Amino acid sequence: MRLALVPPICPMLAPDLKGWRTMGGTMEADEAARFAPGSFGCHEALHMANVLAEMVDAQLCEHPAVQMVPEWKALADRAAEALHDLYQAIGAQHLDGEP
Repeated sequence: MRLALVPPICPMLAPDLKGWRTMGGTMEADEAARFAPGSFGCHEALHMANVLAEMVDAQLCEHPAVQMVPEWKALADRAAEALHDLYQAIGAQHLDGEP
């Protein structure tokens, strides 16, 4: 059985993101600017990447059930590392994009 995940979305941005998803992943120029590096929207993505990386590392990688199964531990570690890499990648562009 595969679980369907529903990502949490900041209520302030939810209408914009839902509309973006229904448009096939394309945004108008003014909408794209709200999420471009240097914007509040990009900063929110940076923040969430950090929060999730810390949560995965502290709550999942260190969970006794995960630590007992080497395959799970490896997958959890990869997830934490991928989120950390995402945080670094967003941060590099976001900080360059700030006015």
